Amino acid sequence: MKLLDVSEIKNGLDELFIPLEAEMDMFGYRLLPSYLKTQDIINFEASVLMDIPSDFSRWILEYDFSDLSICNVQFGCNHQLSYLQHLINLNDGNNNCYKEHHKLIIAVTDPYTFFLDLSNGIISTLTSDMNIDDAQVIAQNFNQFMIALGNVFLLRKTENHKNLLAEINQLTNTQDQEFWSTMM
Repeated sequence: MKLLDVSEIKNGLDELFIPLEAEMDMFGYRLLPSYLKTQDIINFEASVLMDIPSDFSRWILEYDFSDLSICNVQFGCNHQLSYLQHLINLNDGNNNCYKEHHKLIIAVTDPYTFFLDLSNGIISTLTSDMNIDDAQVIAQNFNQFMIALGNVFLLRKTENHKNLLAEINQLTNTQDQEFWSTMM
């Protein structure tokens, strides 16, 4: 099984959700253009006193994460704030995890919290009963994470679950073989 690339994921999400936006007033499920500028990233990095990985920057400069949810992974907060302001608020309430552990909370879902390691770009996750030091690596970078999420969402109803899971585990080179199967 071949995994979908970013443009195929974008097109697949558009195909599913454009009709629902008009019919049911459902928003936040597509990869829409970002309103962020490079200066917004520079200001954000100054506020957290760390640089963010380049692939994460590219994604948030290209796509609007302020209201994005894929596979029940909620990145933003329904356009109430910019995604970067949401990240500041989300992380300030968590003992400034990014300062002590160089990890930034980037998204949440029940029961997971998703972290971006600012020193190496690795994406990890933990549940409320885990310590930050026990977070499980689920992707080597943000690009892999987003491609894996998009593929799980769009292809999980296919008959080849095992092949899909094997391709995602190979893509993400994950420690946690269970995580991606729970997302299906």
